[in-house]
Amino acid sequence: MTKENKKTVLLKLRCVKGRGATNIRLGMIHTFEILMQRREMNPVAGVFLLSDGLDGGAKKSGKELLALYNVSEYVTINTFGFSNDHDP
Repeated sequence: MTKENKKTVLLKLRCVKGRGATNIRLGMIHTFEILMQRREMNPVAGVFLLSDGLDGGAKKSGKELLALYNVSEYVTINTFGFSNDHDP
């Protein structure tokens, strides 16, 4: 990541606000859309999913999105749940 890109990312992160709900599906849709728009397509890509909430449909919708976007061949998704109340 270049210094310029790092500044851009940090500015974008300042705009992220919690609204009291967990919607992993929407987050993964945004993630896969970004992956599909890359200028350089690497044979390997990774996603790090952080969550502090409960989303009962996340496992099912995650599988559906992997098939829809056809990224399961080259994307590794690592997850990390934190707090006392999260989906493992």
